[in-house]
Amino acid sequence: VKKIAITDNGKQLWGIGMNDNVYWTDTKIGVGTWNKVKNSCCVTDICFYKNILYGIGTNGHVWKYDGKWNMITNGLVTYITIVNDWIYGIGGKGQIYRIHVNANTGMKWQQITTGTVTNITIDSENKNIYGVGTDFAVYKAKIVDSGISKWTKVTEGSVKQIQFYQNMLYGVNIDNTIYVHKLDESSKWEKFDNNPTDGVIWIQIYDNYIYAIKTDNTVSKHQIFNELPDPVLGLGKWSSPLPNFRSVFLKSNKK
Repeated sequence: VKKIAITDNGKQLWGIGMNDNVYWTDTKIGVGTWNKVKNSCCVTDICFYKNILYGIGTNGHVWKYDGKWNMITNGLVTYITIVNDWIYGIGGKGQIYRIHVNANTGMKWQQITTGTVTNITIDSENKNIYGVGTDFAVYKAKIVDSGISKWTKVTEGSVKQIQFYQNMLYGVNIDNTIYVHKLDESSKWEKFDNNPTDGVIWIQIYDNYIYAIKTDNTVSKHQIFNELPDPVLGLGKWSSPLPNFRSVFLKSNKK
């Protein structure tokens, strides 16, 4: 798979296959198989919000799935995430826009940043957007109800994708390893204690687990904090692929 999303209850992992169809599997370690979702072609990015699947079509519009895809926005975006009833998207030139989840194709996106970023993650409590710049450094902008925010640099490079979790940034480095940046400390990126030996190209964090698409396009999971009540970052082991290697592989069948 090339993109993933976790259901609200954490029990299922959904992914976009190499053929741009959507598949799902259980998040339980090392079991199951990929199940094709009917009428799910063709999307380039997906996310869940309030038990509803949203996706970006190959035309750049945002769609909502209810057994088939229904277009809810015009415009061109390359990545979406949904927080507090707002869809945040990266526009064609790298600026950030947002639109309400109850939008229709007659509504317009609201621009909230200038500049160019390639990936974003949201800190909803503090109303901050973190974005990866074209220099692979991370920048921060404020979410405001009106007007446009400027980016300020938070970290140096070199990451290509980020996730915000418990006041920390998790980043996929350009060398396909995971790094962590603690936002409440004057720290630099630190390498995650236990990286998969075969490398990572994309991560999704949900409920104390990192779900990672590895360089072979399989997905594994890893517990972030353990040994309570004194949690240690990064110990533990990566799961076998979800599903395991004996299950059905997703092969491209593009026409």
